[in-house]
Amino acid sequence: MGRGADASDVYIDGAGSYVDDYTTPGEGFVVDPFSSSTTYFPPTVTATRMVIDGAHTYGIDVGNATAATFEDVVVENTESHALWGMGMPVRIATADMADVALHRVQIDGGYGAGIWLQMATADLQDVSVSGIESLDEDGTGGFGIASKYSDLTVARASVSDVNYAGIWANGRTASLTDVMVSGVSQQDCVTGKCPKDTAATGVFVGADPGNDVTGTLSVAIIEDAAGVGLQTPAGTTSATDVLVRNNAVGVDSTGGTLMEKRVELTGNTVDTASKAEAVPTPSWAPEVSNKGSAKSYTSVLDEGTFYLATWTSSSSSCGTLPYYYTPNYYVGLAWQGNNEFTVGNTGPGNGFTSACIYDGKDVSSCSTYTFEKAIDEGSVLTVTVENTGFNINKPNSWGWAQALTYDCTGTWCKSLGTFPCEMDVGMRYDEY
Repeated sequence: MGRGADASDVYIDGAGSYVDDYTTPGEGFVVDPFSSSTTYFPPTVTATRMVIDGAHTYGIDVGNATAATFEDVVVENTESHALWGMGMPVRIATADMADVALHRVQIDGGYGAGIWLQMATADLQDVSVSGIESLDEDGTGGFGIASKYSDLTVARASVSDVNYAGIWANGRTASLTDVMVSGVSQQDCVTGKCPKDTAATGVFVGADPGNDVTGTLSVAIIEDAAGVGLQTPAGTTSATDVLVRNNAVGVDSTGGTLMEKRVELTGNTVDTASKAEAVPTPSWAPEVSNKGSAKSYTSVLDEGTFYLATWTSSSSSCGTLPYYYTPNYYVGLAWQGNNEFTVGNTGPGNGFTSACIYDGKDVSSCSTYTFEKAIDEGSVLTVTVENTGFNINKPNSWGWAQALTYDCTGTWCKSLGTFPCEMDVGMRYDEY
């Protein structure tokens, strides 16, 4: 792939046919310049007049881009994969708060999240999302529109019949105008061991502990949520001309500030929560324990795109694996508060983001993540990435140490030795 990807008048039908018998994910439309061992530049993506029906894993998956625009798009009947999981109709995860536009997009049927946005400056207009089911066995993880570490603007959107949360905005800013969220239920647990406080929220505007968020909600209807209609547990949210009706709990602003103007609560079992209700949290999104800091440390590291200058591997107990972990050539760094920052797309082609805490002297912690690689029909390699050290050389250069744990199931693994096994890697990233 080069610096641009353009597609128009595209119809993809049955991309997921038979994929559960093979290792291919069965995705519909994929732009992944940062897959393992790749050194290509981040592209610009434009797609218009597109229909994707019956894809597995992801309908549309953009691993990284300098900008992404999708207009007049239908994604329907997206299915989960027996080996790769997920089942998201649209996922866009950028490294550097890239501009993302989704205009006139219709989504019907999927798992996990209808639209998943991460570290993006996103503009959604004339969007419809329905029929998003739970991804996780405990009944959680069914979002209509989900935004993590993004600046989200939504105008004229409808979200209906989803499990867990209708619109979920976590961190930075959210502006929602002319939206309707209807019918947020909690799917029965597959395992029969659901947590007692499982959430089912219409509109959520919040942030990780220690971060902040600013939200604006105007001309909106939020109805028929099995949990909370409007939930704002952090930051400041302004609600104007909003109808919240027929929910279990109308409004929960415990921990946040909600400024109301012409907000009508009617038909709710409880109009206003007396204590904090359960909040929806995606299992795949990074979160670290952080109480925040009154002092800003953002000057210690530059925001922007960094490239992999050097990397080494050592202390391996794995022998020779044909599927080694390779760090991404480009990553994006963005501050999410006074002392928390994220490093985007650290996983090989999976759009993972690590959240790190600077304590005034050094980086005290970074979140761990896990991903899987399907090797063949019956074998899966699981890689857990633990961030063991983050050294700031100067604002435009930093070093990263990681401990990798490989585990493997299936007949393919037996010829490679004993699992789990471990390997240590070190990288240096410089500003691009």
